[in-house]
Amino acid sequence: NFMGSRVYNEWASKNTPGYLKARTNKKGEHYAPNFMVDWFRYIDHMTGGDGVKKGVISPNPDIANHLLRGYFGGLYTLAEQGIGIASETYNFTQTGEFNIKVRETPLRTFYADKNDLRTQSSGLTSRYYDVTDRVTEARRKSRSYLEQVQKGEISIEEYSRKMTDLNMNNVNMLNEKIKEIRRIERGLKEMNSEQQKAAEDQIFNLKKDVVDMSNLH
Repeated sequence: NFMGSRVYNEWASKNTPGYLKARTNKKGEHYAPNFMVDWFRYIDHMTGGDGVKKGVISPNPDIANHLLRGYFGGLYTLAEQGIGIASETYNFTQTGEFNIKVRETPLRTFYADKNDLRTQSSGLTSRYYDVTDRVTEARRKSRSYLEQVQKGEISIEEYSRKMTDLNMNNVNMLNEKIKEIRRIERGLKEMNSEQQKAAEDQIFNLKKDVVDMSNLH
């Protein structure tokens, strides 16, 4: 989206039923409205899905929610809140549990849940990619200087000074962490939702380590 946060779980298998791809916060609450997730589950099952195999019609609630919010803005937000309250009221009559939250009502304008604030993650990602670019460039320079030494174009002493200037010890440590992050990211597609959440937390912490460790010239 415009803040740089992911709209949907890009690591989910394309064959997973759409409603199962709905992202959740650490409390297990969907970012998309619950009624939309339930509705899309119903549509999926009505068109041949069974919770493992997706139906002929199996939309992703996160994508639908993002598009509707973008096209209709405040009008959609009001409708979403109204439907959400009506849905929870119906559930209350059936189960005796009323699970509507303040952030799902018109009062959400005055309320912010820390689990919904994902700008920190997008800001970290931006800084992380800046570091990876600098690491890549430092390693390119290192290889080129090594070639110059081998060709006799610069002395070993000058090469050593250039490696110190590039802070290659730091670069190499950062590069190892970056490789570990990429390894975990490659495996995300094969994980279930719980494993993905744990892996994404690990990736976040590793990216934070990379940014904190970076001290490149």
